[in-house]
Amino acid sequence: MHTTFSLTLVAVLFSLLLPISTASASNYAEITSHNIYADSRGNFDIQYCLNTEAYVTVGIYRATGTNTSDNVSILDNYAYKNSGCYTSTWNRGNMSLNQLFYGITTVATGSNAGSDYVSNWLPVDTSSGNNSNNNDSNNDSTGNYGKSKNLKFLDFEVENRTFNPEDGQKGRITFVTTADSYVTFEIYDKDDEEEVIKTVVDNEFYSAGQYTVKWDGGNYYNNTVSAGEYKFRLKAKYGDQNVTETGYFTVQKGIYTDSTEDPRLKNTYATKESFDPGRNETTSIVFTLTSEADVTITIQDKHGDNIATIYDKNNRSKGTYAAEWNGSEVMEREGVYTYKIVAKNSSGQDTQTGTIEIADDFKDQKKPNITKDKVDEIPFKPKFNDLHFSFSLDRDADVTIEIRDGGNVIATTIREKSVNEGHESLGWDGRDDNGNYIANGVYQYKIIAENYSGKDVEIGNFSVEETSGAKRLYDNCGSFDDVDSNYKYCDAIAWAQSEGIFGGYNDGTFRPNNAINRVEALKVILEAMDVNLLDAYGQHLGFYDTNPNTWYAPYLKTATSLGIVNGYKDGTFRPNITISRIEALKMILETGRVKHNIIIPTNVYGQPYYDTPNTGASKWYLSYVYFAKEFNLSDNEFYFYPQSNMTRGEMADMLYRYHMNVTQY
Repeated sequence: MHTTFSLTLVAVLFSLLLPISTASASNYAEITSHNIYADSRGNFDIQYCLNTEAYVTVGIYRATGTNTSDNVSILDNYAYKNSGCYTSTWNRGNMSLNQLFYGITTVATGSNAGSDYVSNWLPVDTSSGNNSNNNDSNNDSTGNYGKSKNLKFLDFEVENRTFNPEDGQKGRITFVTTADSYVTFEIYDKDDEEEVIKTVVDNEFYSAGQYTVKWDGGNYYNNTVSAGEYKFRLKAKYGDQNVTETGYFTVQKGIYTDSTEDPRLKNTYATKESFDPGRNETTSIVFTLTSEADVTITIQDKHGDNIATIYDKNNRSKGTYAAEWNGSEVMEREGVYTYKIVAKNSSGQDTQTGTIEIADDFKDQKKPNITKDKVDEIPFKPKFNDLHFSFSLDRDADVTIEIRDGGNVIATTIREKSVNEGHESLGWDGRDDNGNYIANGVYQYKIIAENYSGKDVEIGNFSVEETSGAKRLYDNCGSFDDVDSNYKYCDAIAWAQSEGIFGGYNDGTFRPNNAINRVEALKVILEAMDVNLLDAYGQHLGFYDTNPNTWYAPYLKTATSLGIVNGYKDGTFRPNITISRIEALKMILETGRVKHNIIIPTNVYGQPYYDTPNTGASKWYLSYVYFAKEFNLSDNEFYFYPQSNMTRGEMADMLYRYHMNVTQY
């Protein structure tokens, strides 16, 4: 249902209310996007974004003729706003929405300032029974209201179906609505469709068009949910029409995604966030790419105009890159500039931005002045060599170099070393003040030069990779660089390696805290219990989401033939989702039942661990955890953590305990 205007009235009203465009003005305040959303109480949020600072007026108006209107409510009256996005809220009360529209006017600051104006009808909620004088005419080309009477979802696509919130990833859904509608997007517990984990979009008004909604893996309390599978429901309603799409997201935790189909930019930073091109100083924009992509890096001024393209490369492989900028384009123009990194491939794109300040680096002649400071390796890999900090001094000074992580000093590489004026390079081996190699990540260095007249300080950024390959202070566990001999699961990991059950990664690490997925768990369990494998390459495995030609085919075929594992009701096995501790325990004991004829007594009474009560969802696995308790299959006497991800270290430990306490029993 629509307002009583004809399409002619809509078009005429919009054209007459729009002021003459001043897009050619040197300082044009553009409204880059705008929309309106209604909450469940009938109030409205008007959202808009500005490309520059401007004076903004936002109002609700009632059309009184083809070129006239009355003010209903002025929400912002010539209010100063910086560039960015804003929301103005109108509390509707009991007012009828017929013939109402919102308007946004901007006037840029400064002389010869341009302006912009946009407007949009307020959507009428036809499901309420009000506004009975509305009609069903389709909308005009502005896309404001009801492009189609038939509400449908088109081009519905789930992106990032499996994602890791700890790695900053989000599950995404893109879709097209064929008509204006009120949209709700909810996340449910996969086993209980009445339990809503999070309402991401709550009955918000969406004009007909294409949209993307995202879930960051959080619940109502903004805490990240446990690893596992969650159901989503996307609903749209328009009058008496309703459409719904459902599906599943899989949340992973403890797995750091370094390889993706769509390109993602990680660990982006500028080595120098402030530098002086007049002193021949430079900065480098650093980024890590997770898949092959075309990458561009541009520098923009405060107006958003591109002033330089410092990087434009196609088909960059995944890895870490650095692009140097010498600032020659802004040699005499101090201020803050924005760098923008864009990575694209056929599966998607990612964009990251940051700021760099151009500032004159001049100090009192008696004080020391540090210039041209930089690191010699981006990223720094401690297992190969030391990292050198190079810089120039205008005067003799005592120099201290600190390594900082989030503002905390974790290492002092040089302390009050006497350095003569000129160029200097000082090295650091990558260890913190406790003698341990620092973890992978982005860190800050701080160079302090001091003499009797004062001091100078320069700060820069650098990143560390492959630190686990560096020589360790302790003996390694087995041959793994990242596991010490005093690690709690070392005996289990060394046993698993010697038996050929677990292997490491190409960089010499074991990564004991990484979660393990369903087919990886199945492989190591069958290997640990020396189960003879069926030749299953190329054979149908019984699940439509599995590949008969991949490495896990013999393991999965063997396990299903022996009744060790089953799939899900929808015909999937979901090979790549992480496995919980209780699912892994069941898989181990069911394999033991087949291979070693173990008996798992049925027991649904009592409470073997504090977190495994004999009620509700815990009952199905109570017999398994009683068995685990009796044979000491877990390293925790009081808690089992049944729904937590099973890590590689925990899996090695549980298999080792099974080997020692069950097969040797």
